[in-house]
Amino acid sequence: MILRLDTMSPGQRFRVLRAARGLKLWELAFQAGLPQGRLSEIETGRRIPTDKDTERLNAALRPDDELHGG
Repeated sequence: MILRLDTMSPGQRFRVLRAARGLKLWELAFQAGLPQGRLSEIETGRRIPTDKDTERLNAALRPDDELHGG
């Protein structure tokens, strides 16, 4: 099965990427500096992420090799 991230809502995309990295909700929330409840609301579509939320989540989900120029 092929998942197309470009057709997903932001919350769906964050959930798929989180799961692909083997992170629990609380782990990603902690790494992104967001309240766990807010991340849950974003993933379930009950909240639209702010630009800052998106920036933090993208940074937390970025593979380590991208952080080190690899």
